[in-house]
Amino acid sequence: MLEQACTTATYWRTDTGDDPDYADPTFDDSGWKITSTVFEAEQWSEEKADTPVWFRVHLKVDSSLWDQPIALGYALAGAAEIYLNGKLLFKLGEVGDSPQTEQAMFTDMSLPKTLVFSRQEDQILAVRFSAFNPELPRIAFTGIGFIFRLMPAETATEGRFNELLKTTRQHTFFTGVALALALLHSFMFLLYPKFRENLLFAVLTFGCAGLTSTPARIIGLPDIESFILSMTMLKLSMVVCVITAQALIYSLFHSKIPRQFWAFVVLAAGLVIWMGHLPLNAFFFFTAIGLVETARITIREMWTGKRMTWVIGLGLMIFAMASLLDVLAHIGLIPEVNLGVQPYLLGVMALLVSLSLYLALRYADTSRSLEDKLALEKAHTDLEKAHADLRNTQAQLIQSEKMASLGHLVAGVAHEINTPIGAVGSMHDTLIRAAGKIQEVIDDGSTKGCARCNEIKPMLKLVDEANRVIETGTSRVTTIVKRLRSFARLDEAEMKKVDIHEGLEDTLLLIHHEIKNRINVVREYGEIPPVACYPGKLNQVFLNILNNARQAIPGEGEIVVKTSVKDDRVHISIKDSGVGIPKEKLPLIFDPGYTTKGVGVGTGLGLSICYQIMQEHQGTIEVESEPGQGTTFTVIIPFGLDENAERQ
Repeated sequence: MLEQACTTATYWRTDTGDDPDYADPTFDDSGWKITSTVFEAEQWSEEKADTPVWFRVHLKVDSSLWDQPIALGYALAGAAEIYLNGKLLFKLGEVGDSPQTEQAMFTDMSLPKTLVFSRQEDQILAVRFSAFNPELPRIAFTGIGFIFRLMPAETATEGRFNELLKTTRQHTFFTGVALALALLHSFMFLLYPKFRENLLFAVLTFGCAGLTSTPARIIGLPDIESFILSMTMLKLSMVVCVITAQALIYSLFHSKIPRQFWAFVVLAAGLVIWMGHLPLNAFFFFTAIGLVETARITIREMWTGKRMTWVIGLGLMIFAMASLLDVLAHIGLIPEVNLGVQPYLLGVMALLVSLSLYLALRYADTSRSLEDKLALEKAHTDLEKAHADLRNTQAQLIQSEKMASLGHLVAGVAHEINTPIGAVGSMHDTLIRAAGKIQEVIDDGSTKGCARCNEIKPMLKLVDEANRVIETGTSRVTTIVKRLRSFARLDEAEMKKVDIHEGLEDTLLLIHHEIKNRINVVREYGEIPPVACYPGKLNQVFLNILNNARQAIPGEGEIVVKTSVKDDRVHISIKDSGVGIPKEKLPLIFDPGYTTKGVGVGTGLGLSICYQIMQEHQGTIEVESEPGQGTTFTVIIPFGLDENAERQ
């Protein structure tokens, strides 16, 4: 009997008048025409009256249903007042005689209402209905009117509630997943803005969140304006999804955006502008075109063997199949597929997950490529550093060989000079003794009346004067030879204790011919005990610094050489009155190859070699300079270097 009472569409009667007596169960409606309660938008526009319309249905109610709560499920596009046996049960919206006085509704997902049949077999269900809202014909794609279904109250309300709760939970869950993906890729874009595909995907997933949240939002909406707002958000979300999906696909597989994308943009702009006047089907059609274009690009890339495109292809295939199932079931060609969730939700999530996975794989692939490139660059850098070290070492070896060659040359020259100087000295001594004996003979002859002794005496004075000049020159040459041999120190390659001042004097003597008559050397030597060092290498440090000081003085100037002992360390400072070094260049002067002397003047290796020699001595070399004020180099050598070497 309850199922028979539910068959409302066949037995409803209607009249265009608006009379409160139409709710009276005793009213005779035999003259009313039998009608359906659902009308196409065009049909309703032609048949609607200027006043609310009444519908009545006669029900045969079995006695088992008397005084029992019965659930009335409904779908509604308009406003309605429901009467049972002349008594107003409830209102759905607010029935009016104009758009201004009417509050219409559009819903098919609300909880059922409850009614109770009185204790009689014949019952009258009357409905006062209006649909004046101008938005209804546009949004009510299922028709204008109402559908009622009577159901057992003990299961209908709970079942409908559970169904709505399930729908809400499903859409909320999928919306949450979409938002989580959107936030994740938004953060990834902020961390690496150059990978703009993350931003496009984030916008796409925000749009998908708008799609999946629509059914949850429209449940139990109080009025048609709220429903229209939700539909507007749904349409806008569809446009955003299509455009960003196209932009993302083009960005992934094209070096630049192709022309057809701008056709989609223009079409999307038109849809947005005329959104309030276009049905939802227009946006479904736009989405279908975008899906076809996305599938075309993906299939083409898969056909050409583009890496990892199968991931997007799989997501697109699942989305297309799920959407097709929903569409076919909606138009009644196939029964509804029960997957526990609406198929299109699974399709949307499959597409989003596939795109996210593709972006992750591509990001990982890019990261691996960057790692390989960085490893290659690191190897290249290490190779360049090794090459630079090799060149530096080679330069030092060349410089050391030059110093060794110079030492051999100096030692050879000193040896070659020493032999004739020895002969000169020996013969000079013989000459002195011979001149002395001649002087004795002359003196003795003078007393005995030598006729020509007075003539010989002046010539003998010239011989004495020549002897003094020869003695001075020989002494000078002997000193120079001694200094040269001391500077070369070929027999002192190993560490030994030496007099620092002696090494400085040897070096100054070596450059004396280049600074005499131009640069004054001021010696401020302190009391320094013998210091353990590598004498030949230390002399090389002194020579490089003194040569730099000499070259830094363009005309006349002064070099001050000062020695002292501070904190158990020997300090040797060499200060010049030259042009100085700019502050920004000071940190570079010890770098191999760096020079301030200009192209072709210096090799840039002298101070670098000095720096490494001081490291061998466990000491340091410091520099202070001001442009126009000169430069001071300070060599610091620790005591006890020989003891440290023995312990090591």
